[in-house]
Amino acid sequence: MEEFRLARPDEAGKIYSLLLEKAEWFQQRGIQQWDAEYIERNINENRILETIDDKKYYILKQDDQITAACILDDIDINRQDNDENSKFIQWLTSKGRGAGGRLIKFLIQHCKEQGIQRLRLDCQDHNQKLKHYYFDLGFKQVGRKPHKFFLDRYSCLMELEIKHQE
Repeated sequence: MEEFRLARPDEAGKIYSLLLEKAEWFQQRGIQQWDAEYIERNINENRILETIDDKKYYILKQDDQITAACILDDIDINRQDNDENSKFIQWLTSKGRGAGGRLIKFLIQHCKEQGIQRLRLDCQDHNQKLKHYYFDLGFKQVGRKPHKFFLDRYSCLMELEIKHQE
C-alpha cells in the first residue's frame, strides 16, 4: 500500500539515511549529482527536522518503508523570480523503481489543488539521464546557472506549468 504525506519528526533519521543511500548510489555509478560528503556537510537530521516542523518534507511510504522523500518549498535558491504561484522541489531522493516519479506526480496534484501554477526543480546540467527523467514527467528546461555549491558545474533550472481546468 502506498501512502503520500508530510513526514513526521520520528522519520528524520530514515530520510537522512535515504539521502546517504542515494548519494552512494550516484557515486557507484559515476553520476555527479551530489555525494555523501556534500550531504554530510550540508544536511543533517536537525536540518531535516526543521523542514519537517515547517511542514515542507513530503514522503512516499510503501510497506512501512520510506521509498521517496523531498522538500516542497516556496523558495528556489537558484532563482530571483520566486512568487506565491510557484513551489520548488528540493532533495528528491528515492529507492525502488518509479517511487520518485510517483511522489512528483502526487506533488503536482497537491499543488494543483492548492492553486499553484508552477512546480520547479533543478539538477546538475550535465546529468542528461536525470534531465530526461524530468522531461518525461512534463518539466521543461527554463534556464541554466552556475551551481551554488559545486563551482565547476552548472544547474539546469526546470519548470512544469500545472494545468488547471477552467
